[in-house]
Parts: sequence; structure tokens; C-alpha cells
Amino acid sequence: MGFIFNNDAREFFERIGIKRSSGPKKSKSGFFHITLEPYWICAQIGMIKNEFKPPVNEKSAEFVRKFVGESITSHMDLIRGVGFYRYCEREGLLNAEKDEILKEMKNFFSEENKELGNAGYDLFNGYANGGFNLLFQQTGDDCHELSDLLIECYELLSE
Repeated sequence: MGFIFNNDAREFFERIGIKRSSGPKKSKSGFFHITLEPYWICAQIGMIKNEFKPPVNEKSAEFVRKFVGESITSHMDLIRGVGFYRYCEREGLLNAEKDEILKEMKNFFSEENKELGNAGYDLFNGYANGGFNLLFQQTGDDCHELSDLLIECYELLSE
């Protein structure tokens, strides 16, 4: 398993523009460099708004297995730390014994460089897709400009 965005989210962000995708980029105000950038924005929205929706469409394939891209890898430890805290919070482990926390760390993290365990991917995928749903409710299908999208993201994150 890796990072998974549902197909609607992937199509939405590819339409706005992702540098490495082959599709047409409609935004004239900029684009994302990699899919993991809008994914992480959506995951943050999902975490802040406590909106969790696992990707259920079996056609939604992982788009990457590792943390990639300078903007993401430079903050990878922080992202993983926040994720593990949210995981412990969701699982009711914030006051758990040290041994139980260490056991859960094995499920959440991976020994592979720049990867997560299944529990980590499940957590981030659920929040990213939940965050996308909220963002899409705000922007609708007519959003084509990165600048408009980022304004909506800012408003969702600061409410």
C-alpha cells in the first residue's frame, strides 16, 4: 500500500495542474510539482476538520509509495510525527503504556527509507480523502485556478 487519492481528487488536481502529469493544466496562476503536494494539503484539512474518509474505490491506485519532492521530504519527520500523534489519538493510545506505543509504532512506521507502514498509509489516505471532500464542497468542479484553490484551502485551515 502507498499514498492513495480517490480518482475524483486526482482528476481535480490534474485539471488544475501537476507538473509531472501528462494531462492539460488549466490553471494560469501556477501548478503543483507533484501529486503529494495537494495530497498533503488535503490531509491537513482532514486532520484539522477531523474529516476521515478512506478511499473506497478499488480503481484508486497508489500514486507513490515513498515521501517524495523537496517540499514534502524536507518536512517528512514532522509530517510523520503529526500523523503518528493523530493515529494514537484515533486509537485511544495517548495515555497508553510505553510497550503498547512501541508496538503501534511498528504498524505505523516502516523500516524502509521514506515509507510508512500500512497503518500510516491508512491514516493519511483517510484524512487526505476526507479533506478533499471538504475542499471540493467549497470549490466545486468549476475551480481551475491554483490561486483560487489555495485561498479556499487557507480559509478551511484557518476557520
